[in-house]
Amino acid sequence: MASALPGRFDADKLRRTRVAAGLSRHALAERIGANPSLVKSWETRGVKPTVRNLSRVADALGLAVNDLYQPDASSEGSLVDLRVAAGLSQRELAEQLGVSQATMTRWEGGRARPNWYDITRYAKALEVEPTTLAAAVGMTATRYDNAQFPQKMLEPKDFHVIPASPHVIYEFQDPSGHVTVTSPQFPQFVYRPKAPTPTMLELATICEHVEAGYRHRYNHLQSRCAGSA
Repeated sequence: MASALPGRFDADKLRRTRVAAGLSRHALAERIGANPSLVKSWETRGVKPTVRNLSRVADALGLAVNDLYQPDASSEGSLVDLRVAAGLSQRELAEQLGVSQATMTRWEGGRARPNWYDITRYAKALEVEPTTLAAAVGMTATRYDNAQFPQKMLEPKDFHVIPASPHVIYEFQDPSGHVTVTSPQFPQFVYRPKAPTPTMLELATICEHVEAGYRHRYNHLQSRCAGSA
């Protein structure tokens, strides 16, 4: 099923740009592999193109997707907004990430969050920085009032920051003695090791996914091994 375009499509901008480029509807349709009647429906009948066709039209006219599309105020900066800007349908993105479309629906609907291991490839698929992706996850959760996340979200003030590695890992020890780790770059993503204390491999993996610098990662792991963390 084609992905519905959730925001506002600027049909007049499409028509004006097409005319300025000296293209007939038929010529534009040929460029994007569509029927001319479809182009007419976008320009005159209030029909929105699919995400895939939106990307094709923008490319054909030398525009950015956001020149023709503006997200709803409630979704601006969300995971859906980033995906549409990347010109990917929900199914296409799910295939790139190796997850089910149902999982994508839960992520974009604020019913679940991607985990540590999804962040890097998710950001790369959308051609955005990991921090932008993380912010979109937070915005999506805010849009849905975190209704699906009753657990307390840990904040930087809840964590002890290791001075030798201030930009890599926060640690928080709960009353049961388990340690939860997260990154100051991505405070909304947390990871609880299988054992009460994180292993070097677990910490190294997390650092890798948040693209922490080698020096900070090395200092942090040394601190962990010395038992000072």
